Amino acid sequence: MDGFPIYHIIERAGDLQRQVFGSERMTHAGAMRLNPRQWAYMGDTVFDLYVRTRILTSTDYTLPTMHKLSTRIVNSRMQAYAADAVDQFLSQDEREILRRARGQRVRASKAHGDPGEYAKATALEGLIGFLYLTGQDARLEEIMAEILRLIYEHEELKSYNGKR
Repeated sequence: MDGFPIYHIIERAGDLQRQVFGSERMTHAGAMRLNPRQWAYMGDTVFDLYVRTRILTSTDYTLPTMHKLSTRIVNSRMQAYAADAVDQFLSQDEREILRRARGQRVRASKAHGDPGEYAKATALEGLIGFLYLTGQDARLEEIMAEILRLIYEHEELKSYNGKR
């Protein structure tokens, strides 16, 4: 059975997991060579994971309610709001990453809402992805904590009681 291809896939998945979740992430220079849309691709997942983890560990909502709350947070309107609100919390280098990610041409459909909001949301995801890819976990935690604090204080979520 050792020659069965699934074992090779599992071994490769383990290698990939060590590269992604272990200390084997990208250098700053390596991440700078990526397209900012690639940062956003990763940041989209990281942002969603942080939000879902926070909801799961801090509420006793049912799964459908957790999903509804996460979709109220993980969307271009809220992420654009967070990108604007968190700006004062960012270093000059982080603002430059945000600016570079925002400058990317994005194709926003009507389903994504306002193109300006979508561009800001993509920029925020780009920053989050960049921090994740370069292994800046402590700073990523700080920024995500601030983003979630700001989002939870937003009028749309302030009174959220899990019944909507």
